[in-house]
Amino acid sequence: MKFFIPAAGFGTRMKELTREIPKPLLPINGIPLIYYALFQAWIQNAEGAVINLHYHGEKIREVLKKFSLFPLIFSEEKKEILGTAGGIRTGLEKAGWMGGTIGIINPDFLYFPNSDFSLPTSLENEDCLLYLLPQSDSTSYTGLGLENGKIRFGFGKFFYIGISILNSSVLEGISPESFADLSQTFKELSEKQRLGGDLFRGEALDLGEKEYYLSLKDRDFSQKLDSRWKEFIKLCDLS
Repeated sequence: MKFFIPAAGFGTRMKELTREIPKPLLPINGIPLIYYALFQAWIQNAEGAVINLHYHGEKIREVLKKFSLFPLIFSEEKKEILGTAGGIRTGLEKAGWMGGTIGIINPDFLYFPNSDFSLPTSLENEDCLLYLLPQSDSTSYTGLGLENGKIRFGFGKFFYIGISILNSSVLEGISPESFADLSQTFKELSEKQRLGGDLFRGEALDLGEKEYYLSLKDRDFSQKLDSRWKEFIKLCDLS
């Protein structure tokens, strides 16, 4: 499977932490967040990944210049940030992958999937599949309902964890190099009964807030990650 990893954002919620470096390079136990996303793609047998860049994008490119476990294609959004849907549309056009099914992994999260978790490589009954977890009373994510495998927006007890499978053909109406919000695409697919949902078999930690990130930044999650994590960090020369 081919993947898209969104890495163009400004990381404004991280305040001074992202003044000089982009959010995907913030470390957890000394390893940049983006490597944790690449690891999840790798254990799903990634054939390649598009990474969109904007804010301090050259620093992400530099950090990943020796990554060789699968091909990386950098899609630079030089003039202005394009939004996630615009970034996917533009990046897939550059990669020559437009029209295929891709996986999306958000590097804002740390993922600890169960050993039996695997992503589907194609979709039959929907154009997009979002992975969800139950929302606690203390969180304020967009509420999502899940009924008979279909997602309803605006109400419900679940939230989207940033991993999804997308038939990229649904983005063909978006012009490359133009802004488009992926949440709008999700809502349109939901109205057409083409947005599927499935519960994520595992745990996901959203590191989008500064204080929560700081509480975890020095923690070693090796024991919670897949058994191949040690192999991965050795192959990436991170150990």
